[in-house]
Amino acid sequence: MEMFSREWYNEYFKRAESSETHAQFCERVYGKDLCQHGLMHMRELDLLVSLIKPGSKILEIGCSNGYITEYIHDQTGATILGLDFSDVAIEQARRRTADKSDSLQFEYVDLTQEEIPGSEYDYIILVDSIYFLGDFADSLFKFSEWLNDTGKMIVSVFQVKDEEDPEEILLPDGTLLAQALDQLRLAYTWYDFTVDVRAHGIENYRV
Repeated sequence: MEMFSREWYNEYFKRAESSETHAQFCERVYGKDLCQHGLMHMRELDLLVSLIKPGSKILEIGCSNGYITEYIHDQTGATILGLDFSDVAIEQARRRTADKSDSLQFEYVDLTQEEIPGSEYDYIILVDSIYFLGDFADSLFKFSEWLNDTGKMIVSVFQVKDEEDPEEILLPDGTLLAQALDQLRLAYTWYDFTVDVRAHGIENYRV
């Protein structure tokens, strides 16, 4: 299977659901088992939660099997719709959170082919998922159209430097995401988790 394809993620979530080892790994590396497989440590997730006004209407793009989505929901009392292109992940999320479906819902949607459901969101959240959607600027522009007049996007993204890239690409206001935001003339605030990401990588390897 091609890595990070729908088939790859479907297999990942099937295995993760019944793996005690994976649960222990997440607990030790991330600080809490939310079936993570990216770079979102609990320190970052709790900062994200702190940015959200209680009771908001939220769209999360790339919600995986919904553990992080459910955590945000429970911490903020928000109404959340989570989208993912893994049908296995969405089915797991729906089954686990059925008793919360009045304010926490999940849909199987491939945003490279389909439109965003709903409108007038207070927040659109992307945790390690914007890479899958093509050009950053095109994606951000599209998502901004689904926000209400005071809505915000919260985007968790990591930046690496290839040999031909300038050093500035690793600075928060020089990343590819920042370049896309500047191109669209969208105001933003950045939070630099470089130290945490490095510590996460070392702990990931150690565990």
